[in-house]
Amino acid sequence: RRLAESGYQALGWFVVAVLLVLILLALGLVAVTLTERETPVLAVVAAVLTTTWALITFIVLFVRLVLYQPDLGLALTSDKVDLLPPSALGLLCVVGIGAGAWLTLRDDRLTSPLSAAAPVPIRKAPPVSA
Repeated sequence: RRLAESGYQALGWFVVAVLLVLILLALGLVAVTLTERETPVLAVVAAVLTTTWALITFIVLFVRLVLYQPDLGLALTSDKVDLLPPSALGLLCVVGIGAGAWLTLRDDRLTSPLSAAAPVPIRKAPPVSA
């Protein structure tokens, strides 16, 4: 086996699968937010799922990089494997995706057509009883 593997190969298939799910959720959130016009329900659900999955992804990636460093398939110890700065950049990107999804939940524009209150029908007063 070669010592120089890519970062994705060093992480393992499970972490890569978790990252791919996060990427798909983030792209889905963008698509639903741009296309949803009648009601923001799907956008809110997508934002909640993306935020939650980003937190899970951050924990999994942090544990993999900090506590259980990749051994590159060569049974190397942590002192023989160096983590380069792009690994921290990857963690920051996961935080950025989660923060962006969380911020979409705080969209409370009052000028949006979806935020306008529906007109309340005016009804006649009930008859006065003696």
